[in-house]
Amino acid sequence: MGRVGVEAWSILEAVEGKGWGAYITVAAIAAGTAAAILFTRRGRYDDEDDERWADVTTTTAELLPMDTLLLKQKESSVTTVTFFEGDIDAAEAEIGKNCAALLRLNPWLCGRSFLRGGKGYLKWPTICEETPPDVFVRRDIEGLHRNTEYAEISRLLGDRMCPRGPTDRNWLVTLVPDSESPTKRFCVVTSMNHGVGDGHTYYKCHNMVVGATDPEPLVCERNREAAEEVDRMCPTRKEIFTAPFFLGIVLRLLYGRVTGYEPAIRSFEVDDEWLAREKERAPKSDPQVKFVSSNDCVTSWFLRQCSQLAAKDAPTSGDMPVLGMMAVNFRGRVEGSNHALAGNYESMVYYLPGDFESPGLIRRSLTTMRRCGTSPFHLFTRLRAPGGLISNWMTFCLPPKLPGSRELLHLPIFHTDELPPGWSLCLVFRSRGKQASIFVAGPPELLHQIEAEASGPTGFPIV
Repeated sequence: MGRVGVEAWSILEAVEGKGWGAYITVAAIAAGTAAAILFTRRGRYDDEDDERWADVTTTTAELLPMDTLLLKQKESSVTTVTFFEGDIDAAEAEIGKNCAALLRLNPWLCGRSFLRGGKGYLKWPTICEETPPDVFVRRDIEGLHRNTEYAEISRLLGDRMCPRGPTDRNWLVTLVPDSESPTKRFCVVTSMNHGVGDGHTYYKCHNMVVGATDPEPLVCERNREAAEEVDRMCPTRKEIFTAPFFLGIVLRLLYGRVTGYEPAIRSFEVDDEWLAREKERAPKSDPQVKFVSSNDCVTSWFLRQCSQLAAKDAPTSGDMPVLGMMAVNFRGRVEGSNHALAGNYESMVYYLPGDFESPGLIRRSLTTMRRCGTSPFHLFTRLRAPGGLISNWMTFCLPPKLPGSRELLHLPIFHTDELPPGWSLCLVFRSRGKQASIFVAGPPELLHQIEAEASGPTGFPIV
């Protein structure tokens, strides 16, 4: 199988310089591969009659282009697990009350996402008087406890993570007694279909469920003018998310499938002393910036790590520039947007080598939502370039307030099988209290490189 995988990936090398006929052949192979990979899990692709809503008034809203793209691509859900010590019965009563209030104010969370004519839609009961039985459940899950291996958590959660793609299960909350200490510890799992909301939307709902904020209504009807302004401000979707880019991703996924590739995963607390040094040093080395944020520092560091690994691989894979991407929440950045908007009002600022070598370059890119450099990103490079994606959830997540309970650990849950070989992911998140932490998934060599670094941001490991 390993040899087959190498040969599959070598298709790209074989067609270089062979003319468009060879590229068409590759496209045909990739199309079949895409069908096998992207449609393994099927969702509802059109609106269907539902007996539950036969006598109920419903509302239907067209989703944003980014929402629709995530539904079509069957993007994995936004899911976290939070471990607690305390009274599970009191927590169940509080979460149940909060869920009921959240759904009364936001009945769209009980709706169905679907595709019709190439567009995404969300249909929901206009009034949600009671919490549907599947939305919030208390469930015993054998093997799930505070010390469960990370890779096991998503497997154990199973159907308590929202399905990928169109579905009628767009928001789920699960209360799980700790299997090692069921009377003293428990965890809360919340999950949202990425097609109906981004990290900001997810945490708005999550914070309400765990008592961090009072329940409030979010605006589900999409603001199309704001979304169009996002595309005008940030050209990544038009310049990067093109056919060659997705073809390269599909070929990488194929390579991973046939070789049994497994990315490595680590989580660390961020070293506060490292952050302080970086913030102090950055303005001195770049007179065009007056300050840099924690996110600027971590983003620059992470993309430099990805680039360093690519440079080590250059003798065998050729000199491939790393494509870096940073997720940006555009609420409050474009006219007509605010923090009450539900949906995917996010985009990516992309970077190439020369754009991320310092935190100051990241800070400067946010003034225009464009990278600072002008180096070209050629067609064949788009097909083969490795990449790194970073997203910051730190400001979204607030400390929970469940009566009689103490938070032990908060973790993002990610399906490792969705990360293509050569690509890496970094999530900045709040692990407990106000502690900033980083989750990194990617090639094992990248994690070895990060762990061996003596002067980086990685503090205590999170286990």
